[in-house]
Amino acid sequence: MVSSLEHPYTNVLQQYLELEKLLIEFFAQVRFCQSDCPITDGIGCCDKYHFVEIGDFVPRIHVLNHERQRLYGGPSKERYDVEKCFFHSVESGCQLKSHRSSICLAFACENLVEHLMREYDLHYDPNDIRYWLQKILMGKMSGCEFDNVKMRINRMIADVECHESKKNIKT
Repeated sequence: MVSSLEHPYTNVLQQYLELEKLLIEFFAQVRFCQSDCPITDGIGCCDKYHFVEIGDFVPRIHVLNHERQRLYGGPSKERYDVEKCFFHSVESGCQLKSHRSSICLAFACENLVEHLMREYDLHYDPNDIRYWLQKILMGKMSGCEFDNVKMRINRMIADVECHESKKNIKT
């Protein structure tokens, strides 16, 4: 019998969650959605009902969806709405602290993308981020490529930290 830790997709999920943690850290440091968003009053927006991954990379994706369901539950039929995500509320934003879909995790509105460029001189492409996350889920990202992506995200975090430090010194 194979334990859940020995599941063939465990490493894929671990890599995915590692990048997810870094991206959540990045967005938390930027704080745009909490303080500068002209649309959502500090809550953050949601790209509709995309918390479930679908695509050609099934069955690996089922591991992510299953773990999310195990940790957070799921929508009842009464709550299903193609315009709103089950896990997003207008009071507190996204309830998922982990196991977000690649669409949710990579999502950045145009205002945020422009803010990253203007404020931090960072080019953030949600499609690139989503591609990397899905490539992990497909099991097609090499260890070297994974390390490279991690390094790029860590560099974005470091750039924001450096910028914020300089800003604090000036004030």
